[in-house]
Amino acid sequence: IVLEQADPTLLSLRFYPGAIVTYASKHFMVSDVDYVQRKVTCKAVNVNYYTEVVDNDRICVRNVVKQRRLSHAVVLNYGGVTISKSFVRYKKRHLKSGLVFETLQLAGVPSVDIESEAMWLTFAPPFAQGFMEQFTAAVREHSPSQRKEVEAAGAKEKEKEKDEDISFFGGLHALAHLLELF
Repeated sequence: IVLEQADPTLLSLRFYPGAIVTYASKHFMVSDVDYVQRKVTCKAVNVNYYTEVVDNDRICVRNVVKQRRLSHAVVLNYGGVTISKSFVRYKKRHLKSGLVFETLQLAGVPSVDIESEAMWLTFAPPFAQGFMEQFTAAVREHSPSQRKEVEAAGAKEKEKEKDEDISFFGGLHALAHLLELF
């Protein structure tokens, strides 16, 4: 039975050994994946959880098509990027609560490169430092639930990257989550 024609670029994102895939309210567990032939073997299961892949993304700028200086410290950029996704583990989450109850390592799942276009900001180093100080102060002023969401996003980024220069981008990621709250 063919359940789905999956985009080969994102095959690794959805299908990996142990993944739970849902079709027409039925759950299937992936038992084998042939990434070359793009064939996935599943079996019907009755489970009370779903799975979620944990991927690491790396974005590399291929070219800058256009730039616009927004201020002396900020430049808006537009251009081509390559997003490299590698798949390292997956989480099992309870269907009702969404809580993670197990995390498992993945092996043999090929990474994926996606060509795309993007917009991004570049900041002068002194501005970045000042921004982080202001951002930290702003987080302290918000309600406990908002602060908890932002701090959790920031903590997640700190887990991924220990480098102080990179933590600025973790702060921007946390800021994006904060803006979603408004």
